[in-house]
Amino acid sequence: MPDPLWLHRPLLNWRDIYAWGLEQGVRKMMPPEQLHVTLATVRQPVEWADDDLELQTDELTVPAGHKPVQIFGYTVKALAFSDLRIERRHEILLARFPQMDHSMLRPHVTLFRGGKMPKRAYHGELVFGPEIVEVFNEANARNIKHVRIDGYNPE
Repeated sequence: MPDPLWLHRPLLNWRDIYAWGLEQGVRKMMPPEQLHVTLATVRQPVEWADDDLELQTDELTVPAGHKPVQIFGYTVKALAFSDLRIERRHEILLARFPQMDHSMLRPHVTLFRGGKMPKRAYHGELVFGPEIVEVFNEANARNIKHVRIDGYNPE
């Protein structure tokens, strides 16, 4: 049965991002379980199955280096970066799903909506977990609540 598609890799080293954010004066960010890099979003129903997509099951580390904070969609603050492996994966997915949102990939990790721009770029590495595929749900994507990052302790 066709469904909308969302393929992403979760950010595993979110504690490093929270620590950097606190140094920049950021008080709230997306919750850790929402920090990720999106590889593909297809809002219209398409044919796909978990086992048919050959999901990448490795961890992917983007090396330390300059990762500026950029504004996406007018209010979203995100860490922007480049990674050839992510770009290649996006090309493969775009060939399979040409109706995909954002055919021009700009890899990023959304940090928060609104608020002040951090003054300095992030220079640490980004560690992403294995790919996860889910049915895309726009209502869920819009209703993410930020969490206070000082003293954050997930249960």
